[in-house]
Amino acid sequence: MDLRKNKHIRQLCSLLQVSTFLSLSLILILSGVGICAADTTSYDWNNQGESYYSSGDYDDAITAFMNAVTVNPNNAEAWNNLGNAYEQVGRYEDAVLAYQRAVAINPRFTEAWNNLGNVYEKLGRYEEARDAYQRATSISSDISRVPPMNQFPPNGQPGQYPGNQPAGPQMPGMNPGPQPGR
Repeated sequence: MDLRKNKHIRQLCSLLQVSTFLSLSLILILSGVGICAADTTSYDWNNQGESYYSSGDYDDAITAFMNAVTVNPNNAEAWNNLGNAYEQVGRYEDAVLAYQRAVAINPRFTEAWNNLGNVYEKLGRYEEARDAYQRATSISSDISRVPPMNQFPPNGQPGQYPGNQPAGPQMPGMNPGPQPGR
């Protein structure tokens, strides 16, 4: 229902002879929407998304992270978190796009590079996974921030890691899931 077309609201605004801005504010207040919803920052949306994500509510997390990147398209952390949520619901191609956006905004975002490598690996895009992991390890001065499973063998082929069992979700030390931004 468009309250601006509501006869009673129009009459009230007309009677009060308030400015257009105040009329719209009055309409928002009377409609129960309030102005504070428009003041929600990208940071607030990202925090809300992290809360949903932590509770396993990935669909609401996706919505919140989408709001965060809509409010601020340069929020690399929100793009990374959006990729994490997409990955959790099996939307791997969407996750790739979100992680790519995160690293385009912040090329030194180790966790996003690592997450991008993880999703490429899930998609069987091993060369791209290796490249993403190499970017993550080349950036991070603290190599422990990049899980050790992401060390591809010298020939760059997936499968057998030196001295280990085949690569895969069962591999000890493997990153169990997407890493949030820090």
